[in-house]
Amino acid sequence: MHRPWPIREDCLRAFDEGDGAGVTVAILDTGVDPRHPDFARLEPMESWRVAMDGTSPSVVPAHDHDPVGHGTAIAGIIHGLAPAARILGVAVLGANQRQNRHEVIRAGADFAIDRGAAILNCSFGVPGMNYTLPFYKSWTDEAFHRDRIVVAASSNLAADVAEWPAFFAQVLGVTACEGTGCMAIQAEPRHHVTIAAPGSRIRVPEPRGGHASVSGSSFAAAHVTGLLARLLSRFPAMTPSMAREALEHLTDRES
Repeated sequence: MHRPWPIREDCLRAFDEGDGAGVTVAILDTGVDPRHPDFARLEPMESWRVAMDGTSPSVVPAHDHDPVGHGTAIAGIIHGLAPAARILGVAVLGANQRQNRHEVIRAGADFAIDRGAAILNCSFGVPGMNYTLPFYKSWTDEAFHRDRIVVAASSNLAADVAEWPAFFAQVLGVTACEGTGCMAIQAEPRHHVTIAAPGSRIRVPEPRGGHASVSGSSFAAAHVTGLLARLLSRFPAMTPSMAREALEHLTDRES
């Protein structure tokens, strides 16, 4: 089916005026604690986790639990940029999920796709190993073919250090920059990871009600996810390829 390609001006207006309404964002992370005051106006959030039953992963209710706080921080950034977006928390990172983590992440991603997530935020990366890469490629390919956008954090060592899923061509890989402001994203044409977003000294919510200042590509990826939720609230049929070009329009404006 042919889909009209939004023109540059319409994309920029959507980034400025969209609020994420009608968009489901899956956060594949450590879980999300929705009881923080920053989420007071957020509609009820779904919280799930992937558990290993022997050698088979299964998705079970998570009961609003985030023992680490990383996923809650990610949710705070996304909610701040796209307050009307629906958050789907899927815990795939944690001490009890380290064994067969590639299978756990694939199960969480497949669940999020089937649950209707338009964007999958993956604020993590793993070094490429021959026996795990097919697991990451399978669900990123599935997301791409079903027009779901995958946003992933690059390595904190450098944007050109290969980590997955950010290094897959069908994924929007993001590195961190020093910029401030909602629209302060940059192009990084010299690297495989081509988008840089604010990721230094970002104020985020912590579980149990506090706040922290954090830095890293994880939080830059969440920034891009929030912007894309704004965009999709105005253009819900936008494909991953369209979203990539829309971000290029934004980097052109900011440069």
